[in-house]
Amino acid sequence: MSSKLSNDQPLRPHEISVIQSRAIRNMIHMREKVLRSHDIASPEWFVLSNINESGRKEGLRVGDIARALDVQSTYITGTLRQLTAKKLVQLTIDQNDRRARFVTLTQAGQSLVRAVDTELAKSLAEVVPSSDKMWQSYIEVLKRFAEISDKPTSI
Repeated sequence: MSSKLSNDQPLRPHEISVIQSRAIRNMIHMREKVLRSHDIASPEWFVLSNINESGRKEGLRVGDIARALDVQSTYITGTLRQLTAKKLVQLTIDQNDRRARFVTLTQAGQSLVRAVDTELAKSLAEVVPSSDKMWQSYIEVLKRFAEISDKPTSI
């Protein structure tokens, strides 16, 4: 879709908002379709992929996951209960701080992350190849907006 109307006028803010909303809904739908096929929900996926991306062998503390995902630790705790029941993560006590727990992926969790990553990449590539400069620019725009997310908004 073009960033201009047929008469070469720039899109107005409300038109950009509509396009953005439609795009985000479609991207969420693509993600949810893949996740449903693996019997996991988005919050579970966000936690699993965050642990995986950390690359830390000892895992992540619950608070680290919460900060990375910009949510409260209580939200993460509930999600971790579900992931533990599905045998996708393992929790261990931090020997330096017995109140803290480290979360690591199990073999099943690692396999699931690889499978979902592959399917999501394939789904996205059907729309825009990851090497496409347009896609890279879009990701940069998303990052900029994510960085300002902690600033108060007036709605």
